[in-house]
Amino acid sequence: MNNFTSPKDFLAVNRINHEETADGWRLQVNDVSVVIPKDLRTVQFSRKTNWELSSAASSMLVTKGNDKLDVQFSDAKNRCATWEEFGAIGGWRICLDGFVKNDIELKLGIVLFIGLDWQTSDIILEFRALENQEERVKECRWPGGFANDCVETTVQPFMQGMLIPKDWPREIVGYPDALDPESNIFLADTRILTMPWWGVENHGSAAMMIIETHDDFGVVFHHPAGGPTQLETRFIPQLGEFRYARRIRIKAFAEGNYVTLAKAYREHAQMTGHFMSLQEKIARSPKVAKMIGSAVIHAGILYWFQPDTRSYNHENPEKNRQYLPPKDIIEKLGKLYDNGLRDAYMHLDGWGFWGYDSLEPDSIPIGEAAGGAEGVKAINEKCHEQGYLFALHQQYRDYYERAAGYNSDHHVRQFDGSRWLGNYWCGGYNGFICNRFSPEFVRRNNRYFAAAGLKLDGTYLDVFSVVQPDECTHPEHPVTRTESKAYRAECFGYIRHAWGIVSSEEGQDWTIPYVDLVHHLPFSFAIDGSGDCQGVPVPLFNLVYHDALITPWASSHQPSPGSWIPKDRIPYLCGLLNAGIPYVSLDATAEDVADLKPWRDLNKRVALLEMTNHRFLSDDRLEEETTFADGTRVHVNHRDGTWNITAPRS
Repeated sequence: MNNFTSPKDFLAVNRINHEETADGWRLQVNDVSVVIPKDLRTVQFSRKTNWELSSAASSMLVTKGNDKLDVQFSDAKNRCATWEEFGAIGGWRICLDGFVKNDIELKLGIVLFIGLDWQTSDIILEFRALENQEERVKECRWPGGFANDCVETTVQPFMQGMLIPKDWPREIVGYPDALDPESNIFLADTRILTMPWWGVENHGSAAMMIIETHDDFGVVFHHPAGGPTQLETRFIPQLGEFRYARRIRIKAFAEGNYVTLAKAYREHAQMTGHFMSLQEKIARSPKVAKMIGSAVIHAGILYWFQPDTRSYNHENPEKNRQYLPPKDIIEKLGKLYDNGLRDAYMHLDGWGFWGYDSLEPDSIPIGEAAGGAEGVKAINEKCHEQGYLFALHQQYRDYYERAAGYNSDHHVRQFDGSRWLGNYWCGGYNGFICNRFSPEFVRRNNRYFAAAGLKLDGTYLDVFSVVQPDECTHPEHPVTRTESKAYRAECFGYIRHAWGIVSSEEGQDWTIPYVDLVHHLPFSFAIDGSGDCQGVPVPLFNLVYHDALITPWASSHQPSPGSWIPKDRIPYLCGLLNAGIPYVSLDATAEDVADLKPWRDLNKRVALLEMTNHRFLSDDRLEEETTFADGTRVHVNHRDGTWNITAPRS
């Protein structure tokens, strides 16, 4: 690779073997080859193992006036293929136009790029749409997913991560809150894909797709009982248009498994500048260091369910107001300290004017039930007296109709002009505020907290890192999903500047540069009430981001549906396996606190280190082991609740 004598030696055209044949187009570099048949229905590639990408649906959904047309690439009358290259990437630029479908002629054109990177052997796929005012691409279904006959196991970063054997006996479904109402597909940047990649294993080989343009991306996903798994790409418009080229990077490994794929994505995140380690986060916000080896206390003052919420208890109305006075919280904090708890992080809910999730974003001033600002300030001071960190729950997405400043024009508008409303939470009917306005509420409310004398160490911005970015089509303030992320990032940035520690709900790839702590990143389980595993739980997210994020886990020794852990896994052992930090109850005894010491000591040892490996040690997958960069190994057995930590000698 060093036999270069002139600039031409670096050109992809001189490094990648390529040819056009009567059957299609071919590319090859090193031991990776790519074949694109003339009908463009598949993309075939090989690296020891033969792989194929295809879609169960048509290549595109196109709108022309009131018509919605399923269009195949083969419906194009005109096509031409030319060589294109940039950097180390070279390949075929295939132009298609003159589409005819159902006797309707279309003027739009598209460009497909299929190439290879001669330095890395990665495969690059791009879809570029050439639209016009009358005709739009509604959905791109190319290149689809891995063909079933070359998949033994699907590797999916669904929440923390899962493996789906091709014949997995139970149905696996995506969670409904990740469905895009416009396209009815599962969006990326949600629990369905907490990282923008997925892959497959086949008899010792592995391959993966990395979605490099995932802001307007989703998947069709379903695994029926017994299989096979359907997991396919879907690119969608940005405010109704395909404004930019969509790109997928494919990596194939002659030998590899789910750990190989996770590590490949970790390297990709590092190379693109997206990865930010906890060491870097501590350097910019020193308070983050106090989270290492700590425990999380999650408590709330007032939960007040309104009659128009679907959680309202009509049979026992007295149960709709759940209240824990500030003086009781302070007393319980004192007992926790006496019981040996040191280095804790207190997260407080229910301080708002009507308590938890009721009037957001106009939840200030602090409510009477919380004792006003002085009541919360007393909890704040008690925490600091005991050396605990103190943070508040805040919400700047849900937009309550009862909010003092509610303005329907600031409500997220869906593509059809409608405004979504739901009534799940305490405060009754709410929708979503356009994220363009969120930073202003963050600034206003947190200036109030500072003026009231609170000395926060951080803030939890609810749901920002678990729900999809919100596209808003209001004509006065249209917001793309890309811009939605930017506005949320601005909110995170203000919290870091004002207080220090930034937290949100669950781990999401896009929030890694902004968030220090997420309140859970557990494994997926069935939402049918059975508590069964959705697939085989594996720590894909932590194999990529363990040393970039602090994650607490439930600390129960018994399976618990409320801990987001499948029923055959023990929450305590999941926390140990992932070397996170524990949740601790306000009512924890001295024995409870002591029980967490090995877990917290482990976090102190490896929180800033990469998780280098995970493996199962039994056929039923209930014994497993993780390894960290210093050689520490954590072995857990979910059958009998035992565990062992093997640490290298210092």
